[in-house]
Amino acid sequence: MAVTLNYLPASIIGGETIMVAAANPFGGGRDIILAGYSPATPATLSYHFQGNTPLTIEAAPNSGNTGWTLTVAAAETLTLGPGPVAFAGVLTIDGATKVVDTGIIHVRPSPLRVSSWLAVVAAIDAALLTAASSPSGSISIDGMSISYRSPDQLIRLRDYAAGMAARESATGTMGGGRIIRTRFRTL
Repeated sequence: MAVTLNYLPASIIGGETIMVAAANPFGGGRDIILAGYSPATPATLSYHFQGNTPLTIEAAPNSGNTGWTLTVAAAETLTLGPGPVAFAGVLTIDGATKVVDTGIIHVRPSPLRVSSWLAVVAAIDAALLTAASSPSGSISIDGMSISYRSPDQLIRLRDYAAGMAARESATGTMGGGRIIRTRFRTL
């Protein structure tokens, strides 16, 4: 059974680069070393991430060919989406695979990521401007056509999309960013 080797961070912000390498002063400064295995074996190591967009990253042999370095680019971590993301490190030797590392990375929302719900809100706002002259019609968002019969339907859809955008941008704190206060008394 695979265990968590603690090479990858426990949490990141979407859009942050993950770099596991001895040359990285911010990441603990160590390569991925697996007892009994190395790129010279020959063995390859890849990491699979189960996010909004599943991702597979091939680890590169280190300079001494004794282990691997792993770099997950900022653009790739941004596609994972916020929330817990399961990962597995898979070692491959002569076509046979073995899971050697598993765990979960908690991805916090990126301030750089634009919500697709915000695109929906913007498209509805544009449609509302023309709704006075033509009360029914359709709008197109990311290749999807949405028909409406009245501005009221657009307003309800806009409220829903705005709520989803707000929920998506929540920091993941308890209650979606609410602060819960209480008083304590000493006995």
